[in-house]
Amino acid sequence: MISKYPEWKQLYDHYADKVEYDQILTYEELYEACKQDIRGARGRQQFRRFAQEMLAKQQVHFKAIATVGYRAVLPSEHLDEGINRLGRAKRRLIHGIKILAGTRYEMLNAQQQAANHEGLARMGKQAMLLMDEHRALTKVSGRSERPPSPMLNAATDPQV
Repeated sequence: MISKYPEWKQLYDHYADKVEYDQILTYEELYEACKQDIRGARGRQQFRRFAQEMLAKQQVHFKAIATVGYRAVLPSEHLDEGINRLGRAKRRLIHGIKILAGTRYEMLNAQQQAANHEGLARMGKQAMLLMDEHRALTKVSGRSERPPSPMLNAATDPQV
């Protein structure tokens, strides 16, 4: 089947004014709308582009539901979704720092060593900023970073 425009536009045209918050779009419904399996590489790419357009123009964000499809996230959940993305970015940045820190300096020339040091310093600074912002946003959202430990409570609270 030849379409007159990409699948993401077909999805957008089909769902732009129809999606309600908390609605679930199943993989089957998405396939019917654009004749592309969303679980495949091209389908995921097309869904991501559709989701970007929906967020920009309709203020609707989608969250994956394993083996089912995607759910249109309620506006009250957007802060938590943003915090989750920030947490992922923090973990990816920390992994990048570990890669730089694990460099075999004896195999680098002086210029490469200097560049590696500067990269490590800059990435470390960004990681600290991300960690501070993640902590602050987590506090603002009302959710705790880590659930309280029952063992810690029992050790510090004489009434437990």
